[in-house]
Amino acid sequence: MKHSMIVFLILISAAIILAEKNGNNGKTELTRSVPNMIDYQGRITDGSNDPITTPVSIAFAIYDAEVDGTGLWSETHTSVTPVEGLVHVLLGSESAFASDLFDGSERWLGITVGGDGEMTPRLRIVSSPYSITANTVKGSNLFVDDSGSVGIGTTTPNTNTKLHVNEGTILFDGTSGSTPVSGAGTRFMWIPSKYAIRAGSITGTQWDDANIGLYSAAFGLNNTTSGAYSFAAGSGNSITGVASSAFGLSNNVTRPYSYAFGNNSSATGSYSFAFGRYAEAQANHEIALGRFNVVSGTWGTWIDSEPLFILGNGADDLNRSNA
Repeated sequence: MKHSMIVFLILISAAIILAEKNGNNGKTELTRSVPNMIDYQGRITDGSNDPITTPVSIAFAIYDAEVDGTGLWSETHTSVTPVEGLVHVLLGSESAFASDLFDGSERWLGITVGGDGEMTPRLRIVSSPYSITANTVKGSNLFVDDSGSVGIGTTTPNTNTKLHVNEGTILFDGTSGSTPVSGAGTRFMWIPSKYAIRAGSITGTQWDDANIGLYSAAFGLNNTTSGAYSFAAGSGNSITGVASSAFGLSNNVTRPYSYAFGNNSSATGSYSFAFGRYAEAQANHEIALGRFNVVSGTWGTWIDSEPLFILGNGADDLNRSNA
């Protein structure tokens, strides 16, 4: 039986379109993932122009030319039941499209119903279906491969990374955006609303929003910088003092404008500096070096009779002494 078909639409559903040209600047934007299917609808009739209502087999093929040309893709839907002649199939659901099928070149759709020959003329595929190429988003500067790796300035992004920028810089601009995640994990975070940066790992709440100071930075393992303008690198350091820093292992800074370096050293006086192993600078403006020094002094008030420079040579926390 000779069939004919009226095509109502051939499109990519608007909800799944991923790439589009942005204004006149030709930039490719990513918005969603793409399932690589074309939503096809049409009306099929017999030789008397009456709608077909019994199941039929429909074969689809995509070519690079309107006549003859090379077949680039094909699939057959073996049992399609029209409703009052209307048929609806998803092209690409039986045989996946190659990622570069819609690369900007002309593409033509051929349709064959049952045992008939291919209908003529073929239908040119235009506009929205080319959005399928966004699965490997190709543009002058942007590429996404089949594994999900994004390349900027390269069409061969490193498969060991999700983002590969070649010959360029990265700019994060603006002040909108709060702390995106809490709890344990390994991560890199820029928090615009706090002007703060974090990189490394934590096993608890060290990088929860409440523990992130304005203009602060922390790098390494389990470092907390809740004081504004504070900085820590290493492991297990804690800073609550404003404009203070700690480097090393498990150092503690509780007062403003103070520093602790080494292993388990503490700066508990304002404007103080502790450097060594279990060194502690408690007096205002005190410098404590060495290990297990004697701790004394008033943290927040300058008292000229209190120690200013201390060298510790104690054996342990219960046997502290000064040189």
